[in-house]
Amino acid sequence: EQLETVAAQGLIDRHIYAMGGINLENIRHAKELGFGGVVVCEDLWNQFDMHNEMDYKRLLNHFEKLRKAID
Repeated sequence: EQLETVAAQGLIDRHIYAMGGINLENIRHAKELGFGGVVVCEDLWNQFDMHNEMDYKRLLNHFEKLRKAID
C-alpha cells in the first residue's frame, strides 16, 4: 500500500530498484509499480546451498523463472 502511494506520487522510476523480499510472487508487482529493476539476491540464495551443492541448474532455472515473470 505504501509503495503504491509513493508510485502514484512519482517517486518510483527507472532509477529506483526494489530491494528486499523480491520473489516470484511479487516481482511482477514491482515492475508494475515502475521500478527500474529489482535486487533478487535473497531469493536466489534461498535456492542454493553453497556448502552442500555443486549443481547450479536449480539456481539457474529459478533465475530464468524470475526473468520470465517480468517479460
